[in-house]
Amino acid sequence: MKKRIIAFALSVFLLGTQALVSQSVSFSGNSDTWLGFYFPGTKNEGKLSFAKEVLTGVLEAGIGNSNLYISGNLTCDMLSVSNGNVTGGFGGDLKEAYFSWTSNSFSNDLQFGLKIGRQINAWGKADSIRIADVLCSQDYTNLTSTNYVDSRIGTDAIRLSLSGNVFTSDVYVIPIARQSLLPLGENDPVRDAIIPTSINSSGFDIPIKLGTLEKPEASLENFSYAARVSFWLPALDFSLYGYYGFDDMPIMDYKLNYVGLYPSSIEISGKYYKYLMAGFDVALPLGEVVIRAESAFFFDRAMNCSAKEIVSGGDSYLRKNAVKALMGIDWMPSTWTITAQVYDSYIFDYSKKLDSKENAVGTTLSISKKFFQETLAVSFVGVINWNDFDSVLELSAEYSLTDEITLSLGAVRYLPGIENEGEYGAYKNLSNIYMRGIYRF
Repeated sequence: MKKRIIAFALSVFLLGTQALVSQSVSFSGNSDTWLGFYFPGTKNEGKLSFAKEVLTGVLEAGIGNSNLYISGNLTCDMLSVSNGNVTGGFGGDLKEAYFSWTSNSFSNDLQFGLKIGRQINAWGKADSIRIADVLCSQDYTNLTSTNYVDSRIGTDAIRLSLSGNVFTSDVYVIPIARQSLLPLGENDPVRDAIIPTSINSSGFDIPIKLGTLEKPEASLENFSYAARVSFWLPALDFSLYGYYGFDDMPIMDYKLNYVGLYPSSIEISGKYYKYLMAGFDVALPLGEVVIRAESAFFFDRAMNCSAKEIVSGGDSYLRKNAVKALMGIDWMPSTWTITAQVYDSYIFDYSKKLDSKENAVGTTLSISKKFFQETLAVSFVGVINWNDFDSVLELSAEYSLTDEITLSLGAVRYLPGIENEGEYGAYKNLSNIYMRGIYRF
């Protein structure tokens, strides 16, 4: 199997080398500077939330109907460097690297397409909410990757396409699954928000230790598969989706360790499991208004049980069927853009052992307005979960000094629910004010 993977990588390299000798070569990129402070009144008040420099480069080369695309980041996390963690302060990420080929048109203007390598493919029509968008994993490791679009992780896949005037169809073969990046670093403030350092039990603080995440081995039986068919009709657009493969989030297991009769620590480990998903989306444009809907049905998906259930000797997960759905509306009068969405998820044959809610409902609202010949954009984004009434609010302003330089100022506030903290309330101490500068070249 390893020989096949090496051969696959060499084929991408050789095909890419052919493209590089062409006359059509371009390079672009940007320098992205972030500086953030924790919100007044929070546990971390007065501290820097992040200080980061990200250099992004994009190389494109084409010859005939073939194209080579490479996109990567170099990152300097100045907070890690200042704390002495030089290795963790500097890093690189290959976001996309693929070779693509498109055939000439033939019968009824049909075209074949091939894309091999690491690629980012966005599924669905939801705004910042994952419904059927399961093909690409997510980066949850830091506060500056909370932007949904920017946090997608490329999938290592072979994509075969057939396109016509009103449709396109894609089939994906994924030899190696890529999981979402989780905030598991020892000094990661995001980790502290979702994984406590200790749990108090019977008056004792039991420390939590992180074990290993057992990732799928590279083998033929561990391949994942996906398909999408999209149609663009005069009155509406719609797509159908299918996926069978590994979940990008692990099932967590908790093991209680003892010294004599007393618990000494709780060890957390994880494992990834396969599931089947079928979904669709539809968009109906009505002048300045676009109505959107999206839904996904998950078959036999492994769902985590609560830590209390696992530690007491129960199951670490149960397999259940579930459905997610979303309805949204976009209104774009003049220089305004207003988006509202309602989403829901439901687990069939629910068990109280699960760590997830049986029915979870939420709402999003996004409002943006452009001023001064569209050089200044002011935006508000709000998300609320109705189960616990926890929410996240963001207010930002972005000003374009030139086509190359953009400056931003914003604030993100996480609010806990009325009775329980909820999903967003867990991040209440991570509310922050940020400044951002982008130079494009």
